[in-house]
Formats: sequence, C-alpha cells, structure tokens
Amino acid sequence: TTPECSRCAVPSGGSCAAAVIAAAAVLCVVLILMTPLFNITEVRVEGNNVVELQAIKEKIGDAIGSNLFALRSSRIEKKLLEISQISGAEVKKKMFPPSLTITIEESRPAAYMLSGGSVIVVDPDLIVIDDSGHYETDSLPSVSGIGIPSYTLNSRLTADSDEKEEVLEELLKILDKDKLLDRVTYISIDDLSDIRFNFDNRLEVLCGSQVELERKI
Repeated sequence: TTPECSRCAVPSGGSCAAAVIAAAAVLCVVLILMTPLFNITEVRVEGNNVVELQAIKEKIGDAIGSNLFALRSSRIEKKLLEISQISGAEVKKKMFPPSLTITIEESRPAAYMLSGGSVIVVDPDLIVIDDSGHYETDSLPSVSGIGIPSYTLNSRLTADSDEKEEVLEELLKILDKDKLLDRVTYISIDDLSDIRFNFDNRLEVLCGSQVELERKI
C-alpha cells in the first residue's frame, strides 16, 4: 500500500467497543424513560397531621403515571417547603413497584399573637407558620406586648421592637428546650423589666428583666 493509504486506518477494536457501549447506554436510558414499566403507581405521604393532603398534592402535582427516573426528588422537596407548615420533606423512590414515599416534617408551633386582625402562629425561631387557623391555639401560649406591623408566611416575623423580638425568641427557645411550652398559657413582654408568663394556668411566673433569663426559668 502507499503511505497515503496506510494512514486511512479502520477504527481500532477498543474504539469500536467504546462506541458500542456508549450507544447501548444511551439506548438503555431512552428505554427506561419511555417504558411504562417504571411509571409511578403509588404516592404515599407520611408525617402530615396539620398539613392537608390536598395542599401537598397541589404542590407536587399528579405524580401517578410519571416516570420514576425522570422525576426529581429535590424538586418535589423544594416545592413542599413552600408550605409554611412544613419545615422538612424527604422523597424516597422505590423501583418495584414504582412508587414514591414522601415524609413530611411539620413546623412546631410555639406561640400565637395578633397582627392586623389576624392570629399568627410562630415556631421557636419566630418563623410565621400559619395565619389560617390550622393550629389549635388553645394549646399554645398567647403573646402580649409586641407589635407586628406586617409579616410573611414562612419568614421570620419583624416586630416593632428589636429588643422585644430578641426577648421573645430567647424565651420561646428556653421553654421549648425544657419542654415547658405546652404548659404555658400566656407570655407578657409588655414591660421588658417585668417579663412574665402563666404556668399551668395557676402560677404567675415573674422573670424580671432579660438578664440571666435561662437560669431564672
């Protein structure tokens, strides 16, 4: 052969094998995404006590019939966190039968207060988790002495006093850590030199100022 012809080499065996494997991999992916064998047949939701199932369905859409592998768990989890009563969500996939299990972690209510005629419920971090009456406020302490000019669901409330906001957060976290919140009837921070709360609907607890609040409680 001439030198020119010798340079027109046929692809080596290794290159052919790699091309075949790549093509097979692409074909497998296409088949997995297109075959009804992996279409979701069931969606289970666990851990929702306050959050209504309908609200969850509205966020995730109708997953039944969707391809298990085409559906992104992280996207569903992100959408669920848009619901203010949800603080955490985990989506697990099961191949046989193709199904989803969604585990919900609901926000923990800590107290409630009034804002512009609405009853708002906050968690121990002062995140506003409800203003629609989902939570039974009889089991939560009411808060007086703090003004809430405006608020946004799923966001930390902004009070009319930074100091009172700080005191309320500290107090709620201490009571929550010591598992006392469900026994507190109301919290008063009308006067920051005379912080007080009612315990067990029978004891008026006088804390004085914020100084050494945790030790006092």
